[in-house]
Amino acid sequence: MKITLKTKPLLTLVQALIKVIPARSAQPILENFLVSATSGGVSITASDLETTMTAILPKGGDEPASVEEEGTIAIPARFLLDIIKQVEDDTVTLTANDRSASIAWKTGRSSIPVFDPDDFPATSGEITDAKTFDIPEQELLDALNATLYAVGEDEIRPVMCGIFFDATPNGLCLVSSDSHRLAIRTIPSVTVPEAASFVLHKRNATLLKGLLGGEGDVKVSFNQDAATFLADGITLRARTVVGKYPRWRDVMPKGYQNVLTADPKALASVVKRVSVCASKVSNQIKVVLNADALGGSMEISAQDLGYSTSAVEKTPADYQGVNLTIGFKAPFMLELLGSFSCDNVKISFLDGKRAVLVEPEQLPEGSYTSCVLMPVATS
Repeated sequence: MKITLKTKPLLTLVQALIKVIPARSAQPILENFLVSATSGGVSITASDLETTMTAILPKGGDEPASVEEEGTIAIPARFLLDIIKQVEDDTVTLTANDRSASIAWKTGRSSIPVFDPDDFPATSGEITDAKTFDIPEQELLDALNATLYAVGEDEIRPVMCGIFFDATPNGLCLVSSDSHRLAIRTIPSVTVPEAASFVLHKRNATLLKGLLGGEGDVKVSFNQDAATFLADGITLRARTVVGKYPRWRDVMPKGYQNVLTADPKALASVVKRVSVCASKVSNQIKVVLNADALGGSMEISAQDLGYSTSAVEKTPADYQGVNLTIGFKAPFMLELLGSFSCDNVKISFLDGKRAVLVEPEQLPEGSYTSCVLMPVATS
């Protein structure tokens, strides 16, 4: 094999792929990249058996790769990354045989061992009987940002440790929950002929998030065993989480008549100021809502009896309903409010003990976020 690669795009791809490489593996071959040079260009693959990521460097003209001699090798991933990071030249030339590879730049060269590519696990990204849909990169990135924070950590319930992609003829919803909160991102423009779904583990969702940010579309293919995401020449293939996701639509609050309308950024600022004095163990804040002829008021308070600290802030509020007191964990409330990009949110309550529903004041025609948050007992 002999190939010439442009350093900048190569480094960008290698930095993305290295996140798949396990720190330690019972199979040493998984600590390598599979590099393959063909008539179509150069592909670089990383895998930990559960997740496989492949990047394509096209060849010819102004493209980032030039192939002089075709071939396939398995090359130590971290050695390759460390070398490329230090090279200041615009291009490097990689020459390899069955035993070693040479990486040359304008003023020097390095030599590293290579391994039998036949030992590398199968890397086919093809999924049989796949269902597919396309989604704009920015839409998917916004959806991941709006749901990743609420993913559960309890591995006893694996399906709660990922994001649920719920595709229907009426639109796509990304859903996550840790049993204390439920985050939903609804994308009406992405539809499928028949309802289908899968769960993407949090780690793979985080890897996918790191690949996004362009202006194109992401092609998503999935079945009951795996899902692939193709964006900007990079393919992420991941096993889906086995199990049935809870019927999340059944737990959505309905018919709540007590409603607070607020600017999420302004409300988050109050919560941040007050929560400085909250207990470091419970992180609890107390919200008191009062309705009156002038529109209502809101008082948010926190205290830590162990350190004799307390804080309270009272502000006018657009609140309609009965007077009530409710408690929340401040970090949960801040993460929830941070997931909204709209000017105002509508927070609906039944009483001080039941889950609250947070959604945009006016549901837009495009994509939007909604959340459910469980309160905590107040003293």
